[in-house]
This record gives sequence, structure tokens and C-alpha cells, in this order.
Amino acid sequence: VGCGNGHIAVTTDTGHVSCWGYNLEEECDVPSALDNVVSVKCGPNHTAALTRTGEVVCWGRNFERQCETPQDLENVVAIGCTYVQTVAVMSDGRVVCWGSRYGLSNECKVPDEVTVMSMTVLL
Repeated sequence: VGCGNGHIAVTTDTGHVSCWGYNLEEECDVPSALDNVVSVKCGPNHTAALTRTGEVVCWGRNFERQCETPQDLENVVAIGCTYVQTVAVMSDGRVVCWGSRYGLSNECKVPDEVTVMSMTVLL
């Protein structure tokens, strides 16, 4: 389950995403080809989904590039969203963040010493 500023997103038992609520920034417009979703998170005006294969798909307001998933992102096991950022945890413990806040490029820079020590993956 994910809750944004005025929208809610859930994963169904069939691996699809259902979104409803305030849809001003297309945060409820789930991509039609999206399936095999295991987790969904919401920022105030964007939504991110994690698929069973470790792919991250984002949609909605892309004001600070929070929906522009890095091309080399793979083996993702967890995701999260903030106001204008999206974050992913990789299976090796690395943390990747994209987007920014008001153009401040360092705000999404993950400190070198940050690594997730243990992740339990429910797929």
C-alpha cells in the first residue's frame, strides 16, 4: 500500500496496481503494461512500483525527475518515495536515489557509507 498527497495505490493479488483518488498529476494513471508488481509506494504526486523481476516503474508528476528511473537500475528489492525523489535498495545493499528538491543536486546523493545490511524479500 502507498499513500500520496491525495491518492492511494495498492497491489492486487494478481500483481497489478490499483490507484484512486486525486489525479491532478496523473499519479493514478497506472501504465497499462505494468504487471507482476510486488510493491507500490507513493510520493505526494507520483507513484512507483517494484516488479517481481526487480524493475522499478514510476509515473505521475515528474517535476524534479523523480519518475526518470536510472537505466542501469537492476536487482531492486525495495523502493520508497519522498516529495520529489524516488529511492531504491539493490539486492547487494546499495541505495540509489533519483530526483531532487528545487534543483539541489546533492539532496539525492546517497552518502558513500550508506549500505543496507540485510533485506528480506517477499516475492
